[in-house]
Amino acid sequence: LQSTYVRALIVDNGSEQVCFGTVGVIGGAANLIDLAVAFAKEQGFPIPAEKIIWSASHSHSGPGAVAPDRLWELAPATDLLVKSLQTQLSSSVAGAMMLAYSNLQPAKIGLGFGTLTSVTRNRRAGDSPYVQVDSIDPHLGIVRVDSLSGAPIATVWNFATHGTCYGPENMSVSGDIMGVASLLIEKKLGGVALFQNADAGDIDPTNEACNGAPMFKGSMIISDTVIVTRASIETTTHVSFSVVSQIYDF
Repeated sequence: LQSTYVRALIVDNGSEQVCFGTVGVIGGAANLIDLAVAFAKEQGFPIPAEKIIWSASHSHSGPGAVAPDRLWELAPATDLLVKSLQTQLSSSVAGAMMLAYSNLQPAKIGLGFGTLTSVTRNRRAGDSPYVQVDSIDPHLGIVRVDSLSGAPIATVWNFATHGTCYGPENMSVSGDIMGVASLLIEKKLGGVALFQNADAGDIDPTNEACNGAPMFKGSMIISDTVIVTRASIETTTHVSFSVVSQIYDF
């Protein structure tokens, strides 16, 4: 159907570095990212693992078969490990990290928020007495990164949705509604668009948002809203942040 993408962004304030990454898969197992970090370090990537944050888009049409965990083997959308696919995807993740690092440049950054209410629904409405169709998370978080001249470098957008416009009968790869939205943001605005999923829970795209595949109507609405929200965000060259990492074994 469509290619899925790996994208990375590195933020460096002069004393601290952090790498953000997104990958168009249903989930990102720790061993997949561990392998990618090992590949990147072999190529000279200097940022330690505890300062690398990778997020899966949760497209249900994204690649599976990339983790050996029992949960992944049993889940209907992931399947048994295919080692060659795991290696290929980890190599792509490492390549994105290296590309981001090699393209570091002075930049301005800003953080902002908006709302988006017309493209998602609660899929348990009608089954549960506690939720309605509009029991969703409408918050849209944006990180805006521009060059010193104001040209877009990156747009990180955070929103809650499953990638389920293509149903379970689909056996082809796609970034689904969020993947198309990121492509539209890049086409309309420029720079790199990184989608980081929020508290998707039982939140699916609406049927109307899924119309028009492969250029989903909802993707057009999302991309336009992201661009408008981004334009309202002020940027600065003075950024202070710290990175805290905790691994839970379960």
